[in-house]
Amino acid sequence: MHDEAEILGQFDIAVVGGGVMGCSTALPLARAGHKVALFERRGLGLEASGRNAGSLSPMIKKSELVAHAIEGYRMWMSSKDWLGVDIGSHTKPGLIVAYNQMEADALDRLVTDRCANGAQIELISGKKATEIEPQLSSGVTLAAYSEVDGQAESNRTGQVFNFALNQAGANVFGHCDVKHVVNNNGNYEIHTDRGIAYSNKIVLAGGAWLEGMTSWLGFSLPVQYKVNQMIVTERTPELVRTVLGVQNGLLTLKQAANGTIVIGGGWQGHGDLENGAWHVEPEAVVRNLQLARFVIPQIKDLRVVRTWLGLEAVLPDYLPAVGAVPDVDGAYVIGCCRGGWAIGPCLGSLLADFILGRNLRLPIFDPGRKINAEPFAAAGSASKGM
Repeated sequence: MHDEAEILGQFDIAVVGGGVMGCSTALPLARAGHKVALFERRGLGLEASGRNAGSLSPMIKKSELVAHAIEGYRMWMSSKDWLGVDIGSHTKPGLIVAYNQMEADALDRLVTDRCANGAQIELISGKKATEIEPQLSSGVTLAAYSEVDGQAESNRTGQVFNFALNQAGANVFGHCDVKHVVNNNGNYEIHTDRGIAYSNKIVLAGGAWLEGMTSWLGFSLPVQYKVNQMIVTERTPELVRTVLGVQNGLLTLKQAANGTIVIGGGWQGHGDLENGAWHVEPEAVVRNLQLARFVIPQIKDLRVVRTWLGLEAVLPDYLPAVGAVPDVDGAYVIGCCRGGWAIGPCLGSLLADFILGRNLRLPIFDPGRKINAEPFAAAGSASKGM
């Protein structure tokens, strides 16, 4: 930026990143009377927040995040109350199935752990699972069942938050790319491709791009990312009644209100931080569909309408970063949560409460904690660096 750069304004708090994490942090701050600026290089909710399957399941979250996932579930189910717009949330039961003794033992451990942390799950027989989900293939050994599950139209994330933020008086700078941030003795200079903004505090909420963003302030997170692939089929009469998963984690299935079936499970495509998620991996699509057909045999008769990709940011310990940037006054970070769309409203509201000095109803996750930077194993063929 040069000396004649346009001045975009002076703000109390600037949030960089317009996904669910950034938006759900900015909203309560604006409602509390602060002058808030939200910067997003594209439109709101167009990266991972709008490219996920919209699953709300608390029972597949890490034990440390079960309570946060339950709160996120409650918030999405009541979206019209706090956003002013319904994001299309639907309650459905959740079902995770196991097909052999090893998977059954692992599922038993998962249920015991999650229930100890507040999840409402029960173990049921394969016969009972088939009664709940009649199109299941034979051979289910054990299943986990929960009434607290569902899905929502995550592709509407940007739309609903744009409405709510404008109603709250926040300044939303869409299609405004933040190039770097300078900490000028506690007054932050946000240098963008449209000019410079100034803010007393800053929140970094850039998802997969957080490692580079926190380095602006002399701090770095060991952010990794997955290039998750999703598949959607043509419309069909009711085929899948539940939010369905397999214990090995390589399959999720749910049927949308319009009759399409959304298939995922962490299978990987190709992408990078410069270009985003950019290339579907055909072999991973085929294997994902084969597993879906094994679990629900009638899926073999359906045509695939489209596939898409999104960059999911995670830290090596699979816990998010939510809190103050170490040794930098007035700077905060939020992101890197597995299943982050479902939990995002809870984490954002917690960070806003933290910034406002309010009592926290749930713990947050110190970005400065010791994190061993070990790589994760991806389900498909591509991940960070591809």
